[in-house]
Amino acid sequence: MNLFNILENIISSDDEYSSNLISQFEQTYELQQVVYWLTSNTPLIRIVNKALHEQDINMLFTLCFLLVDIYTQLIKHQADSLNAFSSIICFFNGFLFTSTNILQVMSNMKCNNQFEIVLIDLRAIYRSGVASFAFLRDINSNINKKIDQEVIFMCYSIFQIGSLVFKNSIWILELTLISDADVQELLAMKPQLKRSHNLCMIGDLLIYCEKSDKAMIYYQCLLNALPE
Repeated sequence: MNLFNILENIISSDDEYSSNLISQFEQTYELQQVVYWLTSNTPLIRIVNKALHEQDINMLFTLCFLLVDIYTQLIKHQADSLNAFSSIICFFNGFLFTSTNILQVMSNMKCNNQFEIVLIDLRAIYRSGVASFAFLRDINSNINKKIDQEVIFMCYSIFQIGSLVFKNSIWILELTLISDADVQELLAMKPQLKRSHNLCMIGDLLIYCEKSDKAMIYYQCLLNALPE
């Protein structure tokens, strides 16, 4: 089953709007529009992030063309910089959407007596080895004006946790984008990570992470996709 069939099975039969979008996606999709489709009102981004979070090998194989396309677009449109910090490491296993419009972000925050509000202040400067990131508007000029100040970070972006301060009734947590060279555990995998378009890379990484069962599933998907 291909991605378009999966999308069609997810939406309800009476959702004509989403059905038309998926038909348009199937007929007109091209590399330059990958971010547009990720941010459109379809189940696509939920499917992508769910597959990444659950490490669903079969679904990741189906989404392979999409992941390669978004990576290619991000490489072409690196965002400008902020600063650096250092501390504990964390990573996001899905695509990360952020905004440079802090006033808009603050206006969307809702007070709740049960929870504290935390504003995540991301600091990023492009350098070799860091996850790719770019303004949505730079990737696609047709992006909705409401999100033209948003930045998208590639899945599995690695950050260092910096300061956490309480200011104006809001906690502000500082995260800084880092490269794999800053993480000793990833140094041994650097040659493989550079071969980003090598279809065996996902399987190799799974074996390195001692998940050979999932690696075998991925390799089997590759074999099944080969022409007879």
